[in-house]
Order: sequence, then structure tokens, then C-alpha cells
Amino acid sequence: MEIYILFVIIPLGFIVYWLTRKKNYRNIEEKKELIIQEYEKQMQNILQNPNQTQESKINLLKQINSELSRNIYFDQNEIKAILQHLSALDK
Repeated sequence: MEIYILFVIIPLGFIVYWLTRKKNYRNIEEKKELIIQEYEKQMQNILQNPNQTQESKINLLKQINSELSRNIYFDQNEIKAILQHLSALDK
């Protein structure tokens, strides 16, 4: 009886748990929006800090460009539009 519990009931419990757990998937548009919002927060932090220079802003834009270029969700036109939007935030 104990072997029955070990080899049937416990694995069955794991299988039921695995099949019934909630999966939290986001669609591509939600992922893109979250990424853009995070970059906007980073840019706002640089712009609000008086100790940050124009060079800091340029370095952040270069970093963002590099990261977005490697991201499968963004094409070159979207990257260009995002960078233009971020560079215009302080104006």
C-alpha cells in the first residue's frame, strides 16, 4: 500500500498541479509597452538629477539602442521612433 502511494498518488498530484496552475503570459504589445516604460523611467531619472550631464543622457540612449537592437520584438523603425521620443523628453 505504501508503494502504491509513492508511485501513483504523489506523481498524480504533481501532474494535476502542473496542469491546473495559472499561466501568466503577456502578449507582445504588453511586453513592448513595459520595456518602453522602463526606458522612460530611466531617462526621467537622469533628467531630474542635476548632477547628470548631457553625456549621461547620450550614454543611456546608446545603451537603449544596443539593447533594443538585440530585442526580437522591435524592428529598426520602432527603435528609431523610441529613441527620438526618449531624446525629446527633456525639451
